[in-house]
Amino acid sequence: MNSEFLYLWQQPEWPNYHYEPSIIGELLANIRQQQLVLQNRLAQFGVPMLSDVEVETAITEVMKSSEIEGEYLNCDSVRSSVVNRLALDNHVAPLTQDKKVDGLVNVIVDATRNYHEPLTKERLCYWHQQLFPDGRSGLHEIEVGQYRTDLHGEMQIVSGALGRQKVHYVAPPGYSVDDEMERFIAWYNTDGNEDPHVKAAVAHLWFVLIHPFEDGNGRIGRAISDMQLSKAESQPLRYFSLSAVMQDKRKQYYQALGEVHGEMQDYTGWCSWYLNTVAEAIAVSHRTLDAVELRKNFWDRYRDVEFSPKQKKVMVRLLDGFEGYISFNKWKNMTHSTREETAADIHDLVRKGILQPIEPSGHTQYFRLGMIGHNKAEGVERPDPIEDSPSP
Repeated sequence: MNSEFLYLWQQPEWPNYHYEPSIIGELLANIRQQQLVLQNRLAQFGVPMLSDVEVETAITEVMKSSEIEGEYLNCDSVRSSVVNRLALDNHVAPLTQDKKVDGLVNVIVDATRNYHEPLTKERLCYWHQQLFPDGRSGLHEIEVGQYRTDLHGEMQIVSGALGRQKVHYVAPPGYSVDDEMERFIAWYNTDGNEDPHVKAAVAHLWFVLIHPFEDGNGRIGRAISDMQLSKAESQPLRYFSLSAVMQDKRKQYYQALGEVHGEMQDYTGWCSWYLNTVAEAIAVSHRTLDAVELRKNFWDRYRDVEFSPKQKKVMVRLLDGFEGYISFNKWKNMTHSTREETAADIHDLVRKGILQPIEPSGHTQYFRLGMIGHNKAEGVERPDPIEDSPSP
């Protein structure tokens, strides 16, 4: 690599790029196969179950996209915002509200539900306003709803303690961002011969390289690629979460982005990583379908059982965890019950076969949903059990 050009945007070929068609072709074939398997399974779902899958996928996407940036959101707030934004009357959500959560939900839903609408500067700046409704990123005020101007210095991606910071990337200067973004937007809105899944990979990378905003570029970049994936499938409903896999492979994600800088516009490595991640996200989405099927089977099976409000609350929690475990103390804390009330509720469900005792762990007795074990999809990993917590 010519030392005169440190970053891709400094090279004379920018923003042109290339990749190895034979390598990318094999990955696209794998994605098509994964999509076919998923579509065949979704075809067996009725409208209510498809709605459940969309909700759970959106919740996962919102939470994991934030976690990639080191921000952890309240699940109840996300669920409430998703249900309200999708206007789903058949879903009951906790009555919680968080402007930042609402903003990210608005961005992701707009990107996927309205994938057919053109990408514009105004739309991107609106998304940015949604992410930072109070005009702050953490404790710092930032330029919101506009491209960065670099008033406080060049845009750098750094890590390390103060005084020992390592610079990983320097973005194009603020005065060039408008021109860079105008070229990017024109490319994105032009339908060419490129495979739309490859275009999603390139769009994500190109946007992040420009880094047009003072903050929030990762979340918006992932929303843009999700928008392109919806466009690729002509499908506004999302049934898999790309951010969920990216969060699981966060280190690899940043490594894949960083390795592009020295490859003279060769995007083969990045596109390969991205397309493999798409295929994995589609495969992993079967866990969500398993969870939706389990909930439906559970409530169908026990439709004639009268649950107390506290029993129902715990059942919902266990089902949300797909395969959860519950103890006396955990039940007591979750429902704010006395120990006597807790024992009565648990023993009632054990008697009905809804809860099943499992082998004690130390001095703690755990219970699980009795029907779990008859509805497992082979090869699907389950989350860790709900851990016990001390009595208040």
